[in-house]
Amino acid sequence: MATFRNVIAKGWGADTTSDEKEHVIKSTGQCAVTAIMLQQCFGGIMVSTKSEGGLHWYNRVKGYDVDITGDQYGHDPVRIVPEGTLYDDAQPMTEDDVDGATILRSALLALKASEIALREMRERTAK
Repeated sequence: MATFRNVIAKGWGADTTSDEKEHVIKSTGQCAVTAIMLQQCFGGIMVSTKSEGGLHWYNRVKGYDVDITGDQYGHDPVRIVPEGTLYDDAQPMTEDDVDGATILRSALLALKASEIALREMRERTAK
């Protein structure tokens, strides 16, 4: 999961964050778009909990809660714990809970992250 986060994080920017700003902690405002991508790649469901800035999104996959943007709240960058133990007030989310702007930002994140990863692979193989 750390490798997945490292690839996705390369695409994080003001254009993919929920408040359209650059942040010192790059995962800030990236939780929903990242949760969408993680669900598309690994399945499971998206989950949210109340946070300082509204809702914090993460994933539930194969009996585990997976949060790869929790470092915006001072947690480890990647946390994987048994289902239901990460946050107390977790609520399952569906694609119907995601607004159109977030879906577009998630698609942009996927495009940016994949372009960067491919460019880096080409550079490594060209050496």
